[in-house]
Amino acid sequence: MSLTRMGALRTLLLSNSTISSEVTTGSVSRIGPIPLDPKTAYPSIAIQEIAGKMLESMDGYSGIGRTRFQINCWDKSYVSAVNLRELVKLTLSCYKGAAGSFIILGSNHAGDREFYDGKLGAHQAICDFYIWWDINLE
Repeated sequence: MSLTRMGALRTLLLSNSTISSEVTTGSVSRIGPIPLDPKTAYPSIAIQEIAGKMLESMDGYSGIGRTRFQINCWDKSYVSAVNLRELVKLTLSCYKGAAGSFIILGSNHAGDREFYDGKLGAHQAICDFYIWWDINLE
């Protein structure tokens, strides 16, 4: 994954040692964009950018952008998928600071959902976040 906003979010999630240990085997971490390879091991995290926009004012360009991300935590076990989602929420909720080469100005939890994929035999625990970025640095 390139050093995009999604890549910066991935870097931030992997900075949580518990998340990293859950989704990493050897030197391979199972956090990436959707869709994940059907052969991906579990637990894993898929990140999806839902929408993005720049904040404008009557004075023009503000230098602030907002992206809505959906973070999909997958596992064969319902409890493990939900626990992974809770770790993601603890890492991202109200976060301000560096994420890779990006600066996050604020992070707000926007809601949760859950699904079960019968074909994969896996539970999906989802959380959505609004991430506010300093886009002057891009």
